[in-house]
Amino acid sequence: MELHELKASLASQITQGTLIHATISNPRQKSNDLRRIKVKPILLRDTVMMQVEFQFERVMKHENILIDDFVGRLDDWFTEFRQFLFRFEEEEWQFQLSKKLKVAIKTSKKEPMKALLSHDRKKTYLLEDGVPVPFLIRLGVMTEAGQVKKQKYDKFKQINRFLEFVEDSIAALPKGKNSGSWTSDAGNRI
Repeated sequence: MELHELKASLASQITQGTLIHATISNPRQKSNDLRRIKVKPILLRDTVMMQVEFQFERVMKHENILIDDFVGRLDDWFTEFRQFLFRFEEEEWQFQLSKKLKVAIKTSKKEPMKALLSHDRKKTYLLEDGVPVPFLIRLGVMTEAGQVKKQKYDKFKQINRFLEFVEDSIAALPKGKNSGSWTSDAGNRI
């Protein structure tokens, strides 16, 4: 496949809205501070845009770009980077560009999936905001109605993270009556 054919195919897939995510990596110049570009479509104010994450040596920057402008910027990135991975709804394209911009491409069919266009995804917690939990109310983290107090939100997240550790650890515990018991270093049964 020639580069102009690849560009046309990419532009068609992207403007049709089938892009799930993309990663552009392996800069041609070692002195290039920009190491990687990650892309995903998002919905902002009823407009589908591309959220572009620029990963520099020590910093990350984000930019939201209109789809037509994004397709236009691909030309610049083709000359700056070697490796490209584009995941579409039903297939994945992985390709490399040589110094002379020759295309080596590998495509593969994937399980169909849809792009998640939400910009601000709501974090799911084991203990939910808005659901009263008596011990959190007594601790002063929640109101009687179950709303997390603004100044205690960090504590709420910390408690949820601890509960996630506990939940993950339960699977590793022995099951059944005769599975033994935990003992301390002194040999005392815990």
